Amino acid sequence: MPFFSVVIPVYNASEHITECLHSVIGQTYKDFEIIIVNDGCTDDSMKKVAEFFEAFPEYEPKIVHHNYNRGLGAARNSGVFRANGKFIAFLDADDYWAVTKLEKAASYLEIFPIWDLLYHPVVEFHNGRQRKRSAYFASGLDDFILKGNPLVPSAVVLSRKIALEHPFSTDRSLLGVEDLDLWFRLIQAKVQMAMIPEALTFYRITSGLTSRIMQHLSRCEKVFKTYLKEEYIATAMERKYYEAARLMQKTGRHKRAEIFYRRSKNKDFKTRILRLANRLHFAV
Repeated sequence: MPFFSVVIPVYNASEHITECLHSVIGQTYKDFEIIIVNDGCTDDSMKKVAEFFEAFPEYEPKIVHHNYNRGLGAARNSGVFRANGKFIAFLDADDYWAVTKLEKAASYLEIFPIWDLLYHPVVEFHNGRQRKRSAYFASGLDDFILKGNPLVPSAVVLSRKIALEHPFSTDRSLLGVEDLDLWFRLIQAKVQMAMIPEALTFYRITSGLTSRIMQHLSRCEKVFKTYLKEEYIATAMERKYYEAARLMQKTGRHKRAEIFYRRSKNKDFKTRILRLANRLHFAV
């Protein structure tokens, strides 16, 4: 039984999948298996996967095929169902890992086996720019409301037992927020979580989310309405508007960023500085 099962959902990721796979086989910690889930690709992603493992046959993966695009939740679940590892390390096909990601995760999990979920900050990158996206230790739903979601799927390791007991939602109305829904359920289930303070994942900011931001926010609100008391929903959404403003600013969409800053109603000193930078068209 491997210590880790690396689950990689792939949907039309031809441009980035090779870089992603290189980051996996380049890990300094080698006790892992790789599970590729072809989530109905219509491009040459799977051809590139096949070519990659022809060059590195010692890392031959398990391949799971979906006949059509079922979404990230279903793809991750399919990978989990095929996994034999003690822990599941999720990695989206357009992201990649630092070479010591699994080594450092394993050292934490071997010392503290009570933890079922481990996560860490990420380095965001877009158009040649990189910046660390900080994280914090989330102790409950209140933190998610006030501070935002610190968990990024490509930076999460989850015990296989918990992953099987609490699968990602496959509800089509939650596409793109399947992870947020799961984190809320895991907090309610009092799953033991821990955080590594070091950024070990490189998270790609894509044009897909920025172009669908209103749909994404609407789906976040649906999750909030499912798990939060009514009086907390507005506060949680204001935090999401702030995060949307930051995303728009980082990707150079300054007019939209200003709209979301206003909706966030956040007037602290940091936000005032960020809004000033945004008005000057600084993508910070």
